Amino acid sequence: MDTSISCPNCGFSTPTVANSEYAIDTSPVRALICSNLPPATTSQLNAAQQTLQEAQRYLRDVDENISQMDAALQRLLEKRTALQNYVEAHKGVVSSLRKVPNEILSEVFVHALPPFPFKLSKNRAPLLFERVCKRWKDISRSTPALWSYISLRYHDCNIRNIERDLKYISTCLARSGECPLSISIVGPTDFRLAARYSEHPALAMLAAQSERWRRLILRLPMEVARKLEMVKGRLSLLSSLDLDIYQLANEDNTAVFDAFAYAPKLRHLEMSSVFLAQDVVANGVFATPRQGLTSLVVDYRDSKVIWGILRDCPSLVVLEAAIHTDNEAPLQDVKLQYLQSLSLTLPSSSTMHSMLILPALTHAHFMILNPDADARLESAEPWHVLSGLDKMLSRSRCILLKLDLWDNESHLREFDLVNCLKAIPSLQELILCPTLSSMLLKYALYSGGTISEIFLPNIQELVLSVRNAQPIHWLQAFDRSFRALAGHSGLIRSLKIRTDEDGLEICEELGIFKILGVLKSEGMCVKVVDHDENVAVVIL
Repeated sequence: MDTSISCPNCGFSTPTVANSEYAIDTSPVRALICSNLPPATTSQLNAAQQTLQEAQRYLRDVDENISQMDAALQRLLEKRTALQNYVEAHKGVVSSLRKVPNEILSEVFVHALPPFPFKLSKNRAPLLFERVCKRWKDISRSTPALWSYISLRYHDCNIRNIERDLKYISTCLARSGECPLSISIVGPTDFRLAARYSEHPALAMLAAQSERWRRLILRLPMEVARKLEMVKGRLSLLSSLDLDIYQLANEDNTAVFDAFAYAPKLRHLEMSSVFLAQDVVANGVFATPRQGLTSLVVDYRDSKVIWGILRDCPSLVVLEAAIHTDNEAPLQDVKLQYLQSLSLTLPSSSTMHSMLILPALTHAHFMILNPDADARLESAEPWHVLSGLDKMLSRSRCILLKLDLWDNESHLREFDLVNCLKAIPSLQELILCPTLSSMLLKYALYSGGTISEIFLPNIQELVLSVRNAQPIHWLQAFDRSFRALAGHSGLIRSLKIRTDEDGLEICEELGIFKILGVLKSEGMCVKVVDHDENVAVVIL
């Protein structure tokens, strides 16, 4: 049925709002509806009024029906919600998670703990597990490893805070049973507060459990650290020690503290240096065992101090050190025959590589700093020769498989990078900072097909970085430059792009993700990750 209304003068047609499924009688004043003219006769006026009243009554009936249907629909929705909750509850009953043995669930809980050190919170594990159900609460409280991580941090030593600390520590000690402990103690940096903190009863409570210490983090004034004298000879389990011990008081405090000098299982030592002028760990005032260390982390000392430490650590397998300045005094060669992984942050002018002999070295990470912003390498010799890296590799006769090279201050030239990589033909994995990533691709693009046969002949995995500013030499040439490099090697099977949010936008604009998709379709393993190694973009 045609429900449109047409003007009798021009023929313009307007559809009515009525649905075609519901027929409405033709209006007796159809001609007046579109004409904008008043009724000409009393009969037309009466007809219009009668039709309006009937239509309004009909509309009210429809509205009432709609209200009834809405109410019925709302009741059905509420019923559905109740049924859905009922279904979900029964799904939980038959869930396979309920069948997981308590022992396995306990292991899952331990792996769900936040990185240590962490502050105990009801919104994070392990307290969060207690809020799920009675079973989880029972499992949580009967899993000693969950409560073996204890962090004590300085705050106002009023009675309320002290009581809270004691309750927290006593609870963890009780629930952890005989499980080895990971302890973190962070003290004040104001000497006026050190004396008060040194009397905190929680220190004595933790020290009384020193036979169970497996990992220990101490960031304390020397005055407070000396209060741990009672742990001497009781560190039989200690395997990891992270120290930032500083001297706050002005009086002479050079008496050797040897409570930690004997720890037969100590393998990892980390030495931080907030206060270089009072470096009581490096100078031996806070004595630590070093002969058995296999892992050492030292931050920002001069080369002379680091060399003195290395001579006492013949068993190192992993070394991470940051050199603040290169001491002008000549240093003796240091041979670390077991060292496999070396990470150095060092000035651009450093030559300390030449004094290292590392026959077992396979992985190296170098972060190049340039303390003098105006200094630039103008020598005809490439960086790996000037720094002594070439000499170290030659004397060590090691087979370096992985190199991670960072130069955020643009000290290295293309000449330095290319010659450094040519000098290490054994490389299978290469990781470069944003500047050097662009430099490598530029070299591959503009080499004119003359890439040396000794340039990365064994490379299998390549990690390039994009960060902040636009990578100058990536642009649309990325495809050609990378294919030139990959084609030269013929071995690259994995490409990883590390980037931040700005880098993601740049890669999107330049079409790099599409190129990566093509490379993936050709069989290459391709990933785009952030700097925490989380996947940033899925390459299809």
